[in-house]
Amino acid sequence: MKIAVVGVGTVGVLSVCHWLRYTKGTQIYSIHNKNIKILGIGETTNVHFTDDIYHASGFHMAEHANELDATFKTAVKWVNWRDQDFFTHIVPPAYGIHFNNWKIHNVIFDKIKKKSPDRFFEIEGNVDNIINSQDKATVVVDGEDHDFDIVIDCMGYPKSYEDYNEIDVIPVNSALVNLIHEPGNWGAYTFHQATPHGWMFGIPLQTRQGWGYLYNNKITPKEEAVDYLKFIMKDKFNTDLKEFSFKNYYAKQFIDGRILKNGNKALFFEPLEAIAGVFWNHCNRAMWDVVFQGHTEEDANDRLKLRAESYINFISFIYKNGSKFNSPFWEITKKKCNKHLDNSYLWQREKEYIFNYKPGDEVMPPDFITFPFELDVWQDFITKFD
Repeated sequence: MKIAVVGVGTVGVLSVCHWLRYTKGTQIYSIHNKNIKILGIGETTNVHFTDDIYHASGFHMAEHANELDATFKTAVKWVNWRDQDFFTHIVPPAYGIHFNNWKIHNVIFDKIKKKSPDRFFEIEGNVDNIINSQDKATVVVDGEDHDFDIVIDCMGYPKSYEDYNEIDVIPVNSALVNLIHEPGNWGAYTFHQATPHGWMFGIPLQTRQGWGYLYNNKITPKEEAVDYLKFIMKDKFNTDLKEFSFKNYYAKQFIDGRILKNGNKALFFEPLEAIAGVFWNHCNRAMWDVVFQGHTEEDANDRLKLRAESYINFISFIYKNGSKFNSPFWEITKKKCNKHLDNSYLWQREKEYIFNYKPGDEVMPPDFITFPFELDVWQDFITKFD
């Protein structure tokens, strides 16, 4: 079997690792254009990522952390969301990492080539098209056809949102990125700091820090967001800000025949708790179940849609009781998120099960398995935010 992963961002690397790890006798091809640049803020991961890259490439923090400018991630610290700051934890012994996403492709692929030289291959060039047919999927690279059994499309944001559900309830749609060229040595956690206009993440790397100020450009003028970022960062404010706007969305169909959408081609939600990374792992698992476990394409798509809706509820829950700030952003956001959750039948079912769950209870019914965390972690999360 030949499997192609198109795109070489973080999800492209994750997908290569995932399919190498969970298949035997397959050939995995990474297809990418080295001239396409990434944003390069720095990135945080979930536990699936560190697990998959270890088994596929041998990357381990004890030996290789410096190669990715990486630090451990064991928690998120929530600042200014409630009267007292607090942490949400990654349950031991698992861990995530913060890493330099400019480096992830070369570092991990170099290790994979040494570990699996007979299974891993690269094709460099511009992808002109991906064609789905009954007996194969074809990737057209610089005018040349390459045929595969499965293609994982990780080529980033869609060019059109016609085939996507756009999510209005998620309240932020813009970011200002402030890079500080000194170590992020505050500890093994990511910052989630509430502001009058939304919130700000802080990612600690060994040699630099990445701070992203998230806001809604329909509520807050950019100039106002910049001024408050200056106020927070003080002498650490970098006048060479990067900025971007985004939509929150998920695909109406993730699996179509022999092609799987993954990464930003499948879904983009704002980066609270890095839950999109959990979703990307489930995209690979859903396709694996179709190919090797006989699951239907319809069932796999339905489960991914249910999971996406559940993650929207998770994000809405974080916002629904606001923060320490009384501002137009928070007043609008609280009303919108509370209304969404009140009208969500899925959330009512989820919440009832979460509150009634006790450690040692039987596993929840299959159609409920959509949470980003284990249920006991969810209960702790709800206690802190509700």
